[in-house]
Amino acid sequence: MTTTDFKVRVKVSRWSDDQKREFAAIDRRARAFTTRPVTDMFDKDGNVVHPTWLKILADLEAWALRHKVKGGTTERDRDPVVPEGIAPIILSDCPSRTTSIETLEIAGTNQTIKTKYTCYLKRRGLLNRCTYRCYSEQI
Repeated sequence: MTTTDFKVRVKVSRWSDDQKREFAAIDRRARAFTTRPVTDMFDKDGNVVHPTWLKILADLEAWALRHKVKGGTTERDRDPVVPEGIAPIILSDCPSRTTSIETLEIAGTNQTIKTKYTCYLKRRGLLNRCTYRCYSEQI
């Protein structure tokens, strides 16, 4: 599991048990797929071309549409960054799936709100950029 900080603005809500079950099934497929290296996952422009990953991304979008879950698209620099003065002329290496948990403490109360973000790689790009589709759940 890769943990990365993302700044994503999406509506956060609690998911029903059905939503969680369906999402977990798709997420298990994504985790299983990303455990082995895949060399032909992207075309020369960085777009996803591997049929298994395309199916996972489509299933996530269908799940979100069916359950009215809003996702967000975000970009981030890959790790490690390219050293100063070196032009990144190859496609960057981006993790296929990332998760992070954000904890928000409510001032003046003893309450905290936790939000889990799970993000899936949509595109890897030149110049050190990775584009993700993220889904959030209040936990």
